[in-house]
Amino acid sequence: MEEIRRVAEAYYEHLPENDKNLLKNKFNDMDKNKDGQISRREYMKYFKKENAKGLHRQRIFRGLDMDENGRLDFEEAKVLFYIIESGRAIICMSCEKFMAGAYFSCSQCFFSAKKSKFDICCDCYGGKKFKHHHGATFCDNYTLLSQSRSLALEAPAEEIRRVAAAYYKHLPENDKKELKNRFKAMDKNGDKQISLREFMKGKDKGSHHEIIFTALDKDDNGSLDFEEAKVLFYIMESGRAIICMSCEKFMAGAYFSCSQCFIDRAKSNFDICCDCYGGKKFKHHRGATFCDNYTLLSQSRSSALAAPAEERSSALRAIEMIANVTNLAVTAGCIIM
Repeated sequence: MEEIRRVAEAYYEHLPENDKNLLKNKFNDMDKNKDGQISRREYMKYFKKENAKGLHRQRIFRGLDMDENGRLDFEEAKVLFYIIESGRAIICMSCEKFMAGAYFSCSQCFFSAKKSKFDICCDCYGGKKFKHHHGATFCDNYTLLSQSRSLALEAPAEEIRRVAAAYYKHLPENDKKELKNRFKAMDKNGDKQISLREFMKGKDKGSHHEIIFTALDKDDNGSLDFEEAKVLFYIMESGRAIICMSCEKFMAGAYFSCSQCFIDRAKSNFDICCDCYGGKKFKHHRGATFCDNYTLLSQSRSSALAAPAEERSSALRAIEMIANVTNLAVTAGCIIM
């Protein structure tokens, strides 16, 4: 929950004063008894009136109520307003848990104009505690965002570990063996650990960065065992943003991207961490508009659905290729018509 709160706070800090006043007015509109708090009753009544089915849930209110006092103050409501505007997935469609961080989506549903999204939490995906259509291919939201960017151009460290572990649990045994072989290939001296020196000799310069090695080294022993290397294999192939382009911090969770660069074929992504965006500790082109990765994913789906069916099918095949070739997910072909 802390991550989503930081994203919402970073957005709020960048709002013009007029927009901040609009949010305060919206808060006051929900606060019917004018006690400076939104009660559970006021919350439920407001969203029932607005017919906002996704937000009309007790679980969401409890997730927003960080101090568990049964009411939302304005600081807590900032997160609510962010959720309303961003369109990010917030409820696991299996256990109905509030999803404040990473989650998995059915890629066929994501790229199909005829279907609604099917989003589930890391625990339900990793534990195979869900029911969905036969042959469904699941990707985490970071991988989907990366693939959606390609289509659009043509038309905290624990969280990332959980995503990688959930992918790994779904692998066939042959694919698990292949990952172990990749690990052995990097482990030049055969001590079942990847040292910093062995890590830095990797061919993928984007993933082989000393900051990343430090972040992956969960037990701080100066080397990566196979469990830690699972995360490395995931970030190497998913295409997710991992290094803040301002402070060069490893970004395991939410981050912000320049939306102009994201949709411009001639430019590279410009991704920065929540702290740098919220604290305005970065330099970029004049007039840049920043969105967090969850909002970009939501908007990218709209762009993807507007693309011709053939291009959407191509994007889905790209996801399935990642899942197959890089051994990161259980896949089955599905052409979108």
